[in-house]
Amino acid sequence: PLQSGVSDPNPGDLDRLSELSRQFGQDSSNKLKAWGERLAELANRGESAAVWGAGSKGITFMNAVGGAGQAVCCVVDVNPRKHGQYVARRCLPVVAPEDLGALRPDMVLIMNELYEAEIRQKLLDMGVTAEIGCV
Repeated sequence: PLQSGVSDPNPGDLDRLSELSRQFGQDSSNKLKAWGERLAELANRGESAAVWGAGSKGITFMNAVGGAGQAVCCVVDVNPRKHGQYVARRCLPVVAPEDLGALRPDMVLIMNELYEAEIRQKLLDMGVTAEIGCV
């Protein structure tokens, strides 16, 4: 036993955890590759995307897609303290949601799908008709 009252892990559980971890890594890589390809398509057509979420997930996403993220024109965040700042390594401006009306991106990538309905409604209210994707 590891501690009093706690049994050693079942070897089968460890094998399952290892498999789930491997599958998660593969699924994440596939999803990131697909988003990178989608952003590259936008850039090739001269279209732009906005990333909604200037927190760690948004920044990590942009750094992970690398050069494929050339279509990204800005990062949107509701936190007014982030507005006017720039994303490290990418030099992309962080803007308020209301700025999207003037920027008119062709796609908005939502970093946290829990906010998808709220963000969709906000975009609709502002007259922004961009394609919406959740990462």
